[in-house]
Amino acid sequence: MAIPVRSYNSDIIPRKLIDPRALIHERANLVVELGVVARHLGMAIGKKLSRYQVNYNLWQVLVSLWSGTAVTPEAAAQQLQVEPATISRYLDQLETQGYISRERSKADRRVVDIVITPKGEKVVKIGLKELDNRDKNFV
Repeated sequence: MAIPVRSYNSDIIPRKLIDPRALIHERANLVVELGVVARHLGMAIGKKLSRYQVNYNLWQVLVSLWSGTAVTPEAAAQQLQVEPATISRYLDQLETQGYISRERSKADRRVVDIVITPKGEKVVKIGLKELDNRDKNFV
């Protein structure tokens, strides 16, 4: 609801005051729109990578390994906000397809490191190229 402004102070008071509820609605709409954009990008990347038997979730795992932010299953699960059982299933699929390998850590033999292979790096770059192509459509 806009509050009327008197003429004597129109230079210091904005003509239309924003209803505080409108800001909450705008933030809520932004969250919904971000979700829609994320799903749209995920579907586009998944479609592009389907011939490599990689969906968007698997691609996200590869990106986290490629960027170096995750090198263990625990770190990948934490970064991607998925359960350990889920990340194990993803890693099994990626290893079977030759996109990653599992190796014992040189620092601690109890820890398993995940290493992205050149084949996995290729898939990451294809997905990133698809993101770049999508970015050009938004500009």
